[in-house]
Amino acid sequence: MRIIETVLLSIAIVIVQSCIKENRSLCPFTMEVDLSAIESNTTENIRIVIADNATGNILVDKYIEGDSLNCSHKFKLPKGEYSFNVWGNIKNGSYYDSQKKEVSLVFGRYPDALLFYRNTIRCFSEYWSETPILRRYTSSIHVEIIDENNSLEGQEVKIVSSSSGYTFEGIPLNGGHAFICNNCESDTFNFIRQLSRKDVYISISDIYGESFRIPLGEILFEMGIDLESPVMSDVSLVLDIALLSVSIMVEDWGQSDDITCIFKIE
Repeated sequence: MRIIETVLLSIAIVIVQSCIKENRSLCPFTMEVDLSAIESNTTENIRIVIADNATGNILVDKYIEGDSLNCSHKFKLPKGEYSFNVWGNIKNGSYYDSQKKEVSLVFGRYPDALLFYRNTIRCFSEYWSETPILRRYTSSIHVEIIDENNSLEGQEVKIVSSSSGYTFEGIPLNGGHAFICNNCESDTFNFIRQLSRKDVYISISDIYGESFRIPLGEILFEMGIDLESPVMSDVSLVLDIALLSVSIMVEDWGQSDDITCIFKIE
């Protein structure tokens, strides 16, 4: 019996000594993503993307929705430096391209109400906790068109922007995007940050081509709203086709004014 006890004690000593001498720097660390700050009333889904900064390789690409948004999620990663990105509300109007590492808008569809969070993680310990707080990456724009003379009857109203999505770092992608308003009298849509406000406009056309163009980006800029700015503001516009006037309301700013613009007629 004593021989067995001695053998077991010897094994235990060897195990302890092995653990002490082990190079822990080669061991992975546990990353816990705490989703307690995610607002369920404005977030339908999220996508967690973690990339190795040294190689650019994506090590985690996880889509989360439903009840899983109320949970914490853990990942095992080698110690090192990572780019930690979380996108929210990628649905029908956008998609994540894992090859290009971009969030691209779907041409012809309304943009989603995108949310975004990004952080650089440098972890050489055995545990890291991250609580992402998603930031709005779109503006909500409501457009109401007054057309008492029915000059828009049978015409198509299209919204055109200069950006087609976001890069992995949350920078607007160069490329045009357009979608048709479902209701030419009143509609609300999301707008992402723009590369060039001059290329943002409302196009009204018939079977013969574009009838006229409303320089939406320039109008908003004149009212103090820069679509190129990272700060996203919700906007309501009333366009009077007959008077060629625009009334703009910026939510939370309490600012309302009228400005006269000249439509570009083709």
